[in-house]
Amino acid sequence: RFLHGPGGSGKTYCMTGVVVKVVRHFLGRRGVKAIAASNSAARLLLGKTMHQAGKMKRQQSLKAKHLKPDSKARKALEKEWADMFLLLGDELSLASPPLLAGISRRAFHGRCKLLGFKPEEILERTFGDVSVQVLMGDFLQLNPVKAHSLLEAFCTSHVAGVPHKTTEEDADGYLVFKNICSNVVLFSGTHRFLDDDMPSLLEIMRT
Repeated sequence: RFLHGPGGSGKTYCMTGVVVKVVRHFLGRRGVKAIAASNSAARLLLGKTMHQAGKMKRQQSLKAKHLKPDSKARKALEKEWADMFLLLGDELSLASPPLLAGISRRAFHGRCKLLGFKPEEILERTFGDVSVQVLMGDFLQLNPVKAHSLLEAFCTSHVAGVPHKTTEEDADGYLVFKNICSNVVLFSGTHRFLDDDMPSLLEIMRT
């Protein structure tokens, strides 16, 4: 599932205030894994950054051949990803395509032994086939730094920091996103910001 909509429309609250509580009630805290591209968004979810959850270093290469874990990292990934029912990812619009593909690959490595996956299924089995996968974000919220998000990567001639050529890692990220987005839910309006100015400012930023 992909939950899309402007800031304050209730995407995160819908999941953390309702769905996550239900899953944790029946399956415990290990039944849910919450991830986000940025540290602030991860903290809001009481979760981890994509780099932390994927046992990746700060300057980790996101090329496929460098994402295959050694034995120590594999054990850490298996402990991180084995027992879970719901994967919740926030601020997807700020994650680069290679980072999205990278965390999906690392999750696959953490679950392939348990579920008996074949290595060649790594892109097909997004996030190691976690039962319920929900990603959230606002694709009209552009990255504030010199980097490129999933949406910005389509605007190669307009956005600073976006490479002119699409890499294999970019293509992998688009494929992961496509696999996730079998269902899209659009949130509209705002429920968090009740004054007039903040919703207006957010709409200007998005358009």
